[in-house]
Amino acid sequence: MAKRILICATQVPFVRGGAEYLVDGLRDALRARGHTVDVVSLPFAWHPVERILESALAWRMLDITTVNGEAVDQVICTKFPSYLIRHPRKVVWLVHQHRQAYDWYGTPLSDFANVAEQRAVRDAIFRMDERGLGEATARFTISQNVSRRLHHFNGLDSTPIYPPSRYAAQLYVGPYGDYILSSARLDRAKRLDLLLEALAQMEHPARAIFAGTGPDRARLERNYAAPRA
Repeated sequence: MAKRILICATQVPFVRGGAEYLVDGLRDALRARGHTVDVVSLPFAWHPVERILESALAWRMLDITTVNGEAVDQVICTKFPSYLIRHPRKVVWLVHQHRQAYDWYGTPLSDFANVAEQRAVRDAIFRMDERGLGEATARFTISQNVSRRLHHFNGLDSTPIYPPSRYAAQLYVGPYGDYILSSARLDRAKRLDLLLEALAQMEHPARAIFAGTGPDRARLERNYAAPRA
């Protein structure tokens, strides 16, 4: 039976990456199976840290059980804080939580300082996640790592469902080349430094090809560019 489905997505303005492609692919796949599907997206502001709670509250206040007088049969939420939305048939396909408050906390990748005000925000995120994710009628994640983090920090079980590549129809099996290919966005959070530092210590010369773009490109080129002869 065809359903009316809304996919809930968090959008950082001017940033487009894997999460956005996942939402597009899910929308198109559901439409291809005869469902009526649309995407509800709200902007997300994480700086200053205190504004995170505003973004979360915006999702919590939305009522999308009906739209234009017609019932919405199901919502599918993807990443923080979209899964705080209320709906009796809420399913989560978790891309990630707000990792600055979780496994990145206490590292240079986190915006949270060890001060009372920001610790309070972090505690609130934990409580909101446990409530919002706990309400879901089913919880899925995009990987075993995401499922492990969810269980470790929040005590919630989930099932990994790996998203297919949007380029699946164009991919084929071929011979291995003499390089490592990275399609990750050039962002400090992707920790591409680890790959480059590992290459520099390999016994036999190796190289990497980066197919992505992003704000960390200038820093990576500056820090790791090969010296000119």
